Formats: sequence, C-alpha cells, structure tokens
Amino acid sequence: MITLWDVLEHLPDPSGTLEEVSRIMKSSGVIVVRVPNVDSLDARLFGPSWAGFDLPRHFYVFSKQNINHLLQMHGFTLEKIVGGIGACPTFLLSLRFWLTNRSIASAKQKKIFGLLNHPISRILSAPIFYLYGKFLLGSEITIIARKT
Repeated sequence: MITLWDVLEHLPDPSGTLEEVSRIMKSSGVIVVRVPNVDSLDARLFGPSWAGFDLPRHFYVFSKQNINHLLQMHGFTLEKIVGGIGACPTFLLSLRFWLTNRSIASAKQKKIFGLLNHPISRILSAPIFYLYGKFLLGSEITIIARKT
C-alpha cells in the first residue's frame, strides 16, 4: 500500500508520480490518495477564496472524474471514493479567506469565528458536514484504488 495523503496537489507532475508509484508497486497493490475536491460545495460557494486552491502551494485540484482518469492511465482501478474528514475546519478556513478578501475587519472576523467555533454551533453543524462527506461534497476526497 502506498498513501499520498495531501500530496498530489503539491506536485508539478502528478502523472509522473503516479507512473513511478505504478512502476514500483506490486500487482494488486493499493494506493490511497486524498486530494482537494474541486466539485465541493465549498469550492462553489467560496470561489477563488476556497482553501483547496491554496495558491501557490497547490499546483492542481481534482474532481472525482479527473483523479479517477489519472489513476486509470497508470494502471489503477478505482475501488472506493469517500468524503474527506475535516470538512468543518476547511470550510472555516475558506470562510476566513473569503472574509479577508472582502476586507472584513479583524475584530468582526474574530466575533464570527467565536460564534462558529462555539461547541453548540459545532454540534448543530455536525449533520451538515456529515452529509458533505457522505455525498462527496466536502473539500477533500479520498480515493482507494488497486493496481491491475
């Protein structure tokens, strides 16, 4: 098994990396990849302020379709895609970027985040972020694939 947890988006040549992974991996080996999900609700909601873009550190963002295609090109067969953990913290980070890009005062941001990070707010929002993951709408997706 090889894991690329939050790696591919940082590489200038993710295809070359997967080619090398395929070369060194035994037949029927498993690869687990977590990447930003450009199809997420957060990406649509926050646009250029979405944390998944994370310029200049992220060279690429992925959709379910293009990461699956990239893996297939290198001899992997998709077994499972699951929603990433951490949907709430990533949402809050995107919100912070969005507020900052709109020149919302720091004091006002502090009040907003104090409210959103309150335990009651976190409990009330938990079902929403659970559904984010369940329907692959969160900012990260995890792909499990097997070398064929």
